[in-house]
Amino acid sequence: MKALARSAVAALLAALALLLIGVLLGHSPAGLLGIFVSGSLGSPYAVAETLLKSVPLVLTGLSVAVAFRAGVWNIGAEGQFIAGGIAAWFAAAHLPAGSLASVVSLLAASLGGAAWGAVASLLRRWRNAPEVLTTILLNFIAVELLG
Repeated sequence: MKALARSAVAALLAALALLLIGVLLGHSPAGLLGIFVSGSLGSPYAVAETLLKSVPLVLTGLSVAVAFRAGVWNIGAEGQFIAGGIAAWFAAAHLPAGSLASVVSLLAASLGGAAWGAVASLLRRWRNAPEVLTTILLNFIAVELLG
């Protein structure tokens, strides 16, 4: 419960900071809140777009939290997310449509992201390369592969 309260306070402080910046730029707080709410929850399309943008960020944040709890500094979640997305696309593109294709694509995404993260682990074991550096650099490679 204490963690939930901290999260709520953090979200409230972020909203207040956003409002303060808006006021300093000459906008009304009520107008800004109206735009914020209608833009994120005001229509079925807005809700779908909010979920489309926020779910990958939340899942990536959770993956980093798991790594940090294990004592590993994984800064490469973006690259692992991209690698998983590429693996899911590849699996989906080579399978016939159907429910099995969705399951296989999710499995491919998990394995693709895990394999991308394993590169940093292998570099740590093989050459004692720091995970922070290798995972950040692997992010750039994943972005280029996606491009």
